[in-house]
Amino acid sequence: MKIMSPVSSYQTCIQQINAGANEIYVGMEENTFNKISFSGRGKHNNRGNKISPSFEELCNIVEYAHTHNVEVNFAANTILGIGKDEMEKTYYNYVKAAITTGVDRIIVGDLGNIIFLREKGIETPIIGSVFLSAMNVETIFFYKKYGVNRIVLPHHMTIE
Repeated sequence: MKIMSPVSSYQTCIQQINAGANEIYVGMEENTFNKISFSGRGKHNNRGNKISPSFEELCNIVEYAHTHNVEVNFAANTILGIGKDEMEKTYYNYVKAAITTGVDRIIVGDLGNIIFLREKGIETPIIGSVFLSAMNVETIFFYKKYGVNRIVLPHHMTIE
């Protein structure tokens, strides 16, 4: 079992890795939406602090994590209307920018987005987000056909 921890800044990256995280997940600051982000998280926590680093800070996070043998999963988790040219372009650029930093995997929460990224030639491994609601092995095999190599199961699932 591995510990995968959320990161919202370079400082929280250092804290999570020092606390024993084997993997981290992080989004990136982006200004398409007012209150949410492509990461699937809000833009600010309940204290009003940013929860997504800038591109430059993401570069530093990836470098620090990799120096400490910690893998970085990038959240591109928002369910959005792929098919809208401007939104597709913005989402694609968001993912491509993260890939240039050296992230290890992309977390995606919508089948349409998975297909879109694969059709655009994105070969970075994809983690299927909890948003995919994979509740049985047949669903997991279905997502595997689209190149998803890991699934985050819904929080209410039990081992049984």
